[in-house]
Amino acid sequence: MLANSTVQPFSIFLERERERERERERERERERERERERERERERDRDRERQGETEIDRDRARQRDRDRESSIVFNRRII
Repeated sequence: MLANSTVQPFSIFLERERERERERERERERERERERERERERERDRDRERQGETEIDRDRARQRDRDRESSIVFNRRII
């Protein structure tokens, strides 16, 4: 009986640790995705700059890109 009472809390502890690790991994993945998005945005800005667009044009295009990305993510979550 005593062994059972000590094993159960440890298994609960392990499960909580695993869940915390999964959450940390999810956060790392979200950060990697944010970094990839920032890199894509920088690349698009470089392309637009090479094409001679003004800063205002690039700001508008950046907002369009963000809106499009948000729409895609939103639609992905619904499905």
